[in-house]
Amino acid sequence: MTPGQKKRAQQILRRFEQADPLPLQVNNAAVDMAAMLQELIDAPEPEQPNQSEQHLEMVNAPAPSVPDVDLVRDAERYRWLRDWTRGAYGIDSNPAFILPHVPTMLDQNIMSGSVAQHLDNAIDAAIERDKLKGGAP
Repeated sequence: MTPGQKKRAQQILRRFEQADPLPLQVNNAAVDMAAMLQELIDAPEPEQPNQSEQHLEMVNAPAPSVPDVDLVRDAERYRWLRDWTRGAYGIDSNPAFILPHVPTMLDQNIMSGSVAQHLDNAIDAAIERDKLKGGAP
């Protein structure tokens, strides 16, 4: 209880003591409330942690981690592939995943350079097209 709260509780108790007799139900409630206020006033103050310890905890707390942009982008690509991938029976009648058609950029020769980078670029373009159209399937 703060010093201000304690002072206010003591003022209320004094007003109860000075009040004219009250009807029985109101008096019982007032007595209960007065007892509760007195308990709060008499209760020991909770132990406050050392301010310098609190300061050290805040200063030494680990900085919040910033998500790795590449990991976030890879996760978005994975979710896009997962959302568009379907199951079907393959040529050999075994169940298989059917990956989405990912159109290439017309100006890219996917046979030269990094195929992985070409695929990333094509997925990124497809994600942007989906966002413009209103989302995944």
